[in-house]
Amino acid sequence: LIARGLKVSVAAPKMEKNSKVYKELCKKGVNIYEIPLQRKSMNPFMDIYLLLTLIRLIKKIRPKYVLSYTIKPVVYGSIASRFSGVPNIYCLITGLGNIFIRDKKLKHKLLKSLVIKMYSMAFLRVNKVFFQNSDDQKLFEQLGVISKLNASIVVNGSGVDTLSFLPASFPKKITFLLIARLLKSKGIKEYANAAIIIKKKYPYVKFQLVGWYDGKSDSISKHELNGWISSGTIDYLGVIEDIKTVISNC
Repeated sequence: LIARGLKVSVAAPKMEKNSKVYKELCKKGVNIYEIPLQRKSMNPFMDIYLLLTLIRLIKKIRPKYVLSYTIKPVVYGSIASRFSGVPNIYCLITGLGNIFIRDKKLKHKLLKSLVIKMYSMAFLRVNKVFFQNSDDQKLFEQLGVISKLNASIVVNGSGVDTLSFLPASFPKKITFLLIARLLKSKGIKEYANAAIIIKKKYPYVKFQLVGWYDGKSDSISKHELNGWISSGTIDYLGVIEDIKTVISNC
């Protein structure tokens, strides 16, 4: 976009000036703005503060296009864009999150109902909603969050920089790699169970895991992870910033 002569701005939380992401964005000529977004917070006053901050920021930047993704940026970013008169508003739904999985308890059901209503408000006047999963698109249609009349489309993921991630030959040893937050909802347990089954017949096969603890209630316990590591089921590599080498070795 910058190469085409467009101005690009990014609004995100915790944009520390000494971080690698901040420095790389600066090199590309991106304007960076830090916003008070607290991903796990349920405090309505903090969310109102976030909405007002976004409205002020959008009115200051005066963009022609706004693209937001993940729950809070989609909801509050879209509403703020509408209030600020942005002509082109787009949303990206990368996934539905735990809210749509954990709905057995009353508080989870109430939260899910609230999120559905907030999504419906956010999508009232957006130009297009991008989904990365056709099942998510169908679910939103069934819930009435979007209709078939709304402009929505399923895209094939966020894309890969093929100049940075180059093709590599297969390693001699068969190696599987899972990159994910250490949450049950991400399939960590299923991955470990699959490793146990396969390694009984093919003990030389490696199962690597890269990711970090999220601090959520459905996080994998450290005791459980240590058990997989000590038994040789999982080769846990921790948190890795440059993942290219690890991917090329699997």
